[in-house]
Amino acid sequence: MENNTFQLTWNEAKPHFLNNIQSPTSLSEMFLNDEVIEHILEQSILYAGQKGDRDFVIGAVDLKIFAILFASGYNVLPRRRMFCENSNDVKNNAISEAMPRCGFEEIMQYLHFSI
Repeated sequence: MENNTFQLTWNEAKPHFLNNIQSPTSLSEMFLNDEVIEHILEQSILYAGQKGDRDFVIGAVDLKIFAILFASGYNVLPRRRMFCENSNDVKNNAISEAMPRCGFEEIMQYLHFSI
């Protein structure tokens, strides 16, 4: 992330554990450790290959940024694409500036993991 700011705002007292969140990547690290991320990467690349896309590439940083989806549970919109729209009532700068929409959609298409 290049000089983009990421800020969560709260109507009430901010939960203490959120004090160190500086980016979508740091938010994802609260939920996903390196072992889980590596498993998701391997399974997603395998799944893309099974679907015929042998060129699909995803890295750990991409997946950590993809964790911007955690915000979609907090800020619910009718469609995922609305997070990147320019309309003031739906645009989420932290999401739209963290990853291009095409990258987000491609990861969403092939995100896959099994136990």
